[in-house]
Amino acid sequence: VYRHGEDASSVTLDPVALEAAFRNTMDPNTLIELDLDGTTRLCLIQDVQRHPVSQVLRHVDLYEVNADQVVDVKVRVKTEGIAEGVKIGGSMQYINRTLDVQAKVTDIPSTIVVDVSEMEIGSFVRASDIAAPKGSTIVFESDFNVLACMGKRGGGLDEEDEGVEEVAEGDAPAETEEG
Repeated sequence: VYRHGEDASSVTLDPVALEAAFRNTMDPNTLIELDLDGTTRLCLIQDVQRHPVSQVLRHVDLYEVNADQVVDVKVRVKTEGIAEGVKIGGSMQYINRTLDVQAKVTDIPSTIVVDVSEMEIGSFVRASDIAAPKGSTIVFESDFNVLACMGKRGGGLDEEDEGVEEVAEGDAPAETEEG
């Protein structure tokens, strides 16, 4: 357990209870109340290390916080609705699956929901287009794309173009027996 300006404390926790907390919230920004030496401490999960094969918890770093403290966390982006571009054959692409958010510990959103129902093929949702959940602020130095609605790739040749090879710019066409 880490605390700003203090030495870290080593504690042993019940891994079953900790796993249950993860499963119940499915949120990487899970808050945990620890009762240590008769004092309740509110902690934010900072880092989780798991066994690479069994995925059993091996180590967890907790950061002790105050309920009114503002923290920086990463929050998962979730889409809502079906994009118009997807309805006609396009696909929704996540360019960034998480956003940096500042919020009081008690106001950390579990997800940031983006309504994509109006998106057409070739359109993007930028970080500046997304409304931050109540009590939080999306933090970024320069604007960037978060989601994109893309059209089908490739497309193949038409029936009338059978036998015609596409040549990329700068590539020489394949030589034939005639010359």
